[in-house]
Amino acid sequence: LVLEAVGEAGDIVTSHNYLAEWIGATQGPAQAVVLYEAGLALAERRGVVSQGHWTKGSAVGPLFEMGDWDRAVAWCDDLLAVDEEWLDGSLLSFARTTRSRISLLRGRRAESHDPAALVELARKLEELPALAPALVVAAELAVADGSMAGAAGYLLEFEEATADVAAQYREAHLAAVARVAVAVGEAEMARIERMLAASQGLVLRDRLNVASVRAIVAEHRGDLAAAAELYRAAAEGWRSFGNPLEEAEALLGLARCAGDDSAADAKLARERAAKIMSGLGINAP
Repeated sequence: LVLEAVGEAGDIVTSHNYLAEWIGATQGPAQAVVLYEAGLALAERRGVVSQGHWTKGSAVGPLFEMGDWDRAVAWCDDLLAVDEEWLDGSLLSFARTTRSRISLLRGRRAESHDPAALVELARKLEELPALAPALVVAAELAVADGSMAGAAGYLLEFEEATADVAAQYREAHLAAVARVAVAVGEAEMARIERMLAASQGLVLRDRLNVASVRAIVAEHRGDLAAAAELYRAAAEGWRSFGNPLEEAEALLGLARCAGDDSAADAKLARERAAKIMSGLGINAP
């Protein structure tokens, strides 16, 4: 408390942000957001505007993960209201990418940015924390637009951009990437299997993504019994971690793959997924 009162405020806020990033990967987004909130409160109290912007921009991803989408949108809008001359390009990219994804998932595609524009901005930055999620969301948008070739191109770029770098840049997004690959078609599943084989799962968030991808691959191969159990384990892991969207996706996978003797489990999983998605503002399939 003394340090926060008299220390260099910008450095303290930045330290909060770095710690929150690590906590978000190893413990869960809700724990990370607590640290971001503390950093933002200090930034606002001490008038360090730039660090406050960085805190909001860094937090919109964890807010998305933990299902606090309304606040994620509000913080994105706060950043997007700042004159671009005064806002770091990475923060602009984070805000556009996160807001576009939420709008898409809530059935408001027209409120999302053009996928090519999202990626163009992130490419110019030459920073993987911006480029990796922009490519994932661009691929999701391309699928929604019916451009499977466009989505495949973004998946190829994602694979290439995240090769031979820290595993987190790929594995933090791998479940979403795998779902896009399923939508695009058989050729993209080979890409997913390559990335799965190379995965390391060094932190909890990455391990959970890998677990979900294993389930997706098993389902795609037609091994439904194995897929059901993998989805069940993934759903439990995501529930404990605190990512409701990924929990719901795993529950839907369980419902799809459960055998006739597990009809009751499938029904419960589908109902739980629908409840989660309704809470997020998504129309459940």
